[in-house]
Amino acid sequence: SMYGSISWFAVTTRYDMAYSVHRLGQVVASPTRGAIKAMRRAISYMAQTTDFKIGGVRSMGNDINMSCDSDCGGDVKTGMTTRSVSGRLTLLNQVPVDWGARKQAKTADSPAAAEIMALREAVAAGRLFLWRCRDSGMDVGEEPVCVMHTDSAQAKSFAESTCVNTKLGGVIDRKAAWVRELRDEDKVKVVKIRGEVNPSDVFTKVMSSTNFNRIVREIQGGVLF
Repeated sequence: SMYGSISWFAVTTRYDMAYSVHRLGQVVASPTRGAIKAMRRAISYMAQTTDFKIGGVRSMGNDINMSCDSDCGGDVKTGMTTRSVSGRLTLLNQVPVDWGARKQAKTADSPAAAEIMALREAVAAGRLFLWRCRDSGMDVGEEPVCVMHTDSAQAKSFAESTCVNTKLGGVIDRKAAWVRELRDEDKVKVVKIRGEVNPSDVFTKVMSSTNFNRIVREIQGGVLF
């Protein structure tokens, strides 16, 4: 099928298609005329960018950079869903090696909650990636620390437990295992970056072609953070 073809590319080599494939996946079971038109446009984009390839700058060592992002109910206006989207990107020596765009398990009560859920999912994927690196013989340390970049000050504050009276206490169980993991400084470090330099934006929201192409060029050129 058309969707099956582009989804394979989005998972393996075309990270620039990940968000589009995610959106199309929500209507593929019962596609509308608009969805079919969007799918054909996605295929047309791929046909016009056959020279696209995963790349980055040459680098020595094992430099790993991870980032995450979320929209908050980005599809509410379209009536598709009230759930937010989590996006993540991992670069090894500035080369994209792992990425994803997926709908969150439940509706977030606020932008802060959506960003925290995105951070949770990205950290889980990031730690798994680090374990795989370690098991394959890469020098990442016996117990590597997952350094995650986010443009959300609330997510960083939550991870560092710096806001004792946060209203999220009634939304998120702070005794949950994933919260304890997120707040373990020996396992996770959260770094705040500016929104305009967060490459994971391309996995969470619709944006102008100008901004989209800019972020993709920055990812390809290793100009990040």
